[in-house]
Parts: sequence; C-alpha cells; structure tokens
Amino acid sequence: MDSRAGSLAGAGSDEGRSGVPAPPTDSDINTMYLIIPPSETTPEIYNGPNDPIGNGAQGWHNEGVTNPGPPPTYYWAIVKTNDCGPPSGGLTFVNNFSQKVAHELAEQFVDRNGTFKEVGDPCLNDSETYRGWQIQKYWSDWDNRCIDGDQPPLMPRSFQTLDDYQHIFAPGTDGNLWLEQPPFGNPPPARKQVDGNVFTFQALDNQTVLSLGTDGNLWLEHGPFGTVPPNREQVDGSVQAFQGLDAQTVFVQGLDGNLWLENGPFGKVPPPRVQIDGNVKGFAAVDENHVFVLGTDSRLWLEEGPFGHVPPNRQLVATDVRGFLAQAVWAWVWVLDNEGNLWLDTTARSPERLPDDPGWLGRGARPRLAEISRQGFAMKTRCWTCKAVGPAGPRLIRPSARPAGTSILAPHGQQLGQQARGYLSPMTAS
Repeated sequence: MDSRAGSLAGAGSDEGRSGVPAPPTDSDINTMYLIIPPSETTPEIYNGPNDPIGNGAQGWHNEGVTNPGPPPTYYWAIVKTNDCGPPSGGLTFVNNFSQKVAHELAEQFVDRNGTFKEVGDPCLNDSETYRGWQIQKYWSDWDNRCIDGDQPPLMPRSFQTLDDYQHIFAPGTDGNLWLEQPPFGNPPPARKQVDGNVFTFQALDNQTVLSLGTDGNLWLEHGPFGTVPPNREQVDGSVQAFQGLDAQTVFVQGLDGNLWLENGPFGKVPPPRVQIDGNVKGFAAVDENHVFVLGTDSRLWLEEGPFGHVPPNRQLVATDVRGFLAQAVWAWVWVLDNEGNLWLDTTARSPERLPDDPGWLGRGARPRLAEISRQGFAMKTRCWTCKAVGPAGPRLIRPSARPAGTSILAPHGQQLGQQARGYLSPMTAS
C-alpha cells in the first residue's frame, strides 16, 4: 500500500490523470493525500505479533513511508472501507468510514512536522454530527478536552498596520513576512521581505518587529528590510506566546506554561527577566505592572507587579474562561466561556452602591449581537461589580440577583473572540 500511495501521488504529473495533484516539492508540508480504497480492498498493516495484517486497525497515516522513499516526502493517510457495507448504501456507507477519515486527517495534519501527537486517540468515543456527516472529535491542548473543530484555539495575528495602511505587515501562508506599501489593487504590491519561517509577529513601528519563528525562537528585528534575515537580536527560545510593550519590554509565555517579563538589551538567551506566573494558557498585558492571565484551569486573573513571586498579587476576574479581550486595567473585559457564551465582565473596584432594582434586563432576555450596543448587557455573577446599560442609561445588577439566562449568547462568539484576541492581545502559537 505504501508503494501504491507513492505511485498514485505521482500520477498527476506522470500520467496526466485528472483530479490528482502533482507531487509535492521536497519542502512542501501543505500537501496531503487521503486514500479511500474500494470496498473490495482490504488494506493491511503490521499491528503487532497478535495482529500481523492489522485487522484491529481502521486506518493509519504517515509521512515519508513510500516506495520509492523520499524525496519528495509524501504525507498520506488511508482508511478501511471493506467493513462499511455496500457503496450502494450511499450516505450510510460513507458515514461508516467518515469518522475514520476525521481521525486520520486530524492526526496527520498535526504529525506533518514530526510531533507525532495522536490527537484522535483520546477521542475515539467522542463522535459528532456535522452537516449530516459522522465525524470524530480531536484532542485540544488549549481546551484540555475533545473538541469538534468549529471552535479552534485563538489564532495569531494575520496582518498589522501602524500608519493607516501606508505600511502593512503581512505574513504569507508560506511563512514569509512582508512589509507592503500602496498603491494597492494589483497583488503583490510594492513590498520588502522582513523574514521567513514566521509563525506570528508584532510590529512596534515600521522599522521594528518582534517575530516568532516556526522553531519557537523569538527575535527583535530591525529595518531597513529586504535582506533575510534582517538585523536582529534573539529575545528568547521555546516561546508559545509574546507581547511587546516596547523594544525593551516583552512579556513571554514559554512552551512550559511559564510567563515572564523580559527586559533588554536582548541578544543573550534568556535575557534579564522575572517570572510572573506558571500554568498559563494565555495572557494580555496592559502595562509593565498589570497583566491579565488565563490559567490552564480556565480561571482569569488580573495580576499586579512587582513581579518575581509566583503567584503575584492578583484578583480573580472570571472562571470557566476559554478566551478573553481586555484593553484596560479597571474596565470591561470580554469573556468567552467554555460553552460558547460571550460575556462582559468588569474589573471595576469602585464602591458603587447597588440599587434595590436587580436590573432592567428581564428574566430570560437574550439580546442578539446586533442589539448589544443599544440594548445593553447582562453580567454573570463572577465579577466584582456588575453593570448593565439599558435604554434609560447605566444601571447596576446585584450580582446575587442576576436573572437566569441573561448571558449574551454569541452563536459565533468564538469567531468574535478570535478576531479580537488576534488583533489586540498577545501573539500566540497555540
């Protein structure tokens, strides 16, 4: 079957068969081949001495295991269909192997860089129906559970401008980061390459960029750009996420979940730094002495300097948090919970007196997203002082008397949260 996978992959260019792409280049990790054999075919794989032909294996995947071998390297997966009934069964036949397809695709997409993280195995008993198809969930380290894929982890920055689109930093899908300039309309525009193999970045100004490479190394890079790599100093290694306040002050979350406040001059790894916290899932710094920290236990904290003692002085903002957006210290915080509900929490500490009226928003009221700005908000009880803004102006809701079911339901709340965090919060490799 390995040999057949190799010959099938090459058929697009060698034999001109329609529908089969040309073989990938040796450096291509973005092309994958899914093999769905006829139901009369029984694929075999050695599955140990007690199962030499793989009767207990429903599918498998690999890279580089072809005959002939690399180069190029083929990324492929195969599933069994011989135990799924007759193809004449239509959707029933397809659904009998569609979970296998979901399982193998998810695992090979992750394993394409050699991590061999079997994200499907922990979720073998977690099926899901998606648009009529039976699929299998996959494991998410970010969520610490099996997810169905329509709520992916918060994503990194897609592009950035600092001067009203006179200069745009734009990463390509090939990992190249460009500084682009108008006039626009005929892609690509006038541009200079900043760096390659970039996972995400943060531009501090048009000549200064923090760049996180696909290898986990974080760099402070300087213009003029056009030569790769540019003039740069390494900030740190094994980086999961980061946020720069300026060229000398950077918050760095390591792959081990430790969060650090790091200071220049950079060039020696690790740089001068103090630890802020551990077991960190995400964060958003407001200034050098205040940072919102989301723990792996889904608790959101507002932590205050001076840092160096773990945990630092901190206040609990919310629990059951999947993502958040915070723009100031004592202000509203957008919170996306693990059930997909979008909330506004407040970190206000003012000694405002709560009125007897539990709030203007009626029991069970659920304003649509389009109505939020004019109709107001209802808070969860997890904030210190909960507010609502109604047609008559600001009002307060007694936390202990919050009407049931008054969350701001966001059918696409995860997308809203992703975009918000992607543009305004730390650059993350999650």
